[in-house]
Amino acid sequence: RQAYRSWQRDDLGRFAGIIPPAYNLFAPNLALPGATTFSRASSGWLVGAAGLVREAAVSVPRFDYDAGGDMRGLLIEGAATRLNTIAAAPTAPENVAVTVQIYTISFYGTGSVALSGAHAATVAGAGALPVRRSYTFTPTAGTLTLTPSGMVQHLQVETGPVATSPILGEGSQVARAADVATAALSGIEWNAAEGAVFVAARTAPGAPGGSATQAVLQIDDGTNNNRILVDRNSSRQMRCIAISGGAAVAALVPGAVADATDFRLTFSWRANEFLAALNAGADVTDTAGAVPSGLTT
Repeated sequence: RQAYRSWQRDDLGRFAGIIPPAYNLFAPNLALPGATTFSRASSGWLVGAAGLVREAAVSVPRFDYDAGGDMRGLLIEGAATRLNTIAAAPTAPENVAVTVQIYTISFYGTGSVALSGAHAATVAGAGALPVRRSYTFTPTAGTLTLTPSGMVQHLQVETGPVATSPILGEGSQVARAADVATAALSGIEWNAAEGAVFVAARTAPGAPGGSATQAVLQIDDGTNNNRILVDRNSSRQMRCIAISGGAAVAALVPGAVADATDFRLTFSWRANEFLAALNAGADVTDTAGAVPSGLTT
């Protein structure tokens, strides 16, 4: 038995020559599978196929596009707040109160933004929409002054090591709620004894900080005591983990993936046999441990 590192998906999301997946999130027609529940408690924004930032209403999934107009897939982000109040096309300096933690500034345009006060730097733009510049830093506690020059669009200051999608709205700080996509295992052909997942995704433009992780997938019983998960840690390592009764029974690290990079990963499991592979590389294995029980979601 091996991890399914040879899986290849066609343009319709099918895996030719193998048993069809019990659940397939691939959505080239911009519609999620019927077994999926999706929610977001606020509006969200995305870069569309035409290279413009546009709004998606509350609980509407976002399918993001790259600078070449190709769909990257379903966008899943945690909650974030834009801390500056003037963003669309700022021309005057603005002060933002900051503490000693990681922040990221991002914007579109050919201009620049000078940072002064709690942190000093000049961030040069990378170009017009949809090309975006981001800069991550840790200031001292106090007041950060943002001074734009030239063409600056959708300026955004937020906490954390990653520039999340643009958050629009003028005159105040604006919060965007987290994207939450789940599927009940009772609604699909779930095998409690063994299974496999195939992931084709793109990493965030930065690594998580400290002990935080960037979650790709979690199958659980409503708690963290029994679960199967795939995530990326602060060292940019992809991890495939099985936890049973609150203890890790398998923890595989098939390799690292750079920021803003497409990757493919497989993770398969059954009792005493856990296997993972990254980008069609060699299997990483763990040959001891029980499959977590009671998984529902």
